Amino acid sequence: MGLFILSFVVLLLLLLSGAVLQTSTMDIRLWPRVHQAKRYIYDEVLRKRGVLAKVYMNQSATRADPRYLSIWVITNTDTEREVLRSSENFIAEVREQLRRAKYPSLSIDHVKIGVESRQTIEAEYGGNVREMMENP
Repeated sequence: MGLFILSFVVLLLLLLSGAVLQTSTMDIRLWPRVHQAKRYIYDEVLRKRGVLAKVYMNQSATRADPRYLSIWVITNTDTEREVLRSSENFIAEVREQLRRAKYPSLSIDHVKIGVESRQTIEAEYGGNVREMMENP
């Protein structure tokens, strides 16, 4: 918790001082909401299903439009991946956590949400999660 507060204060000071480069495509103002949504996804969606997974949030061009957020849930096994993919309301629950975190409501339905397994990433992308996220 202390690290989160320290990170937030540093980011706030950078924003206020104008030190953040305007060439960035990420809207830094959305970072606290994205971070909170990630926490909610772990707590309210994945743990409830008993799935151990990592959640990656790619904010890419959120400065242009918040709908360019993408969320990738990376499970350990293909079996866990299929549990999430076959769940009728998994995507809806992830979107609900974005709403709960007060992510811009008009963008939530456009956010890309994907699920992949570490097994598949190792086999098809040489273990490179970023490559998988950019070229699913």
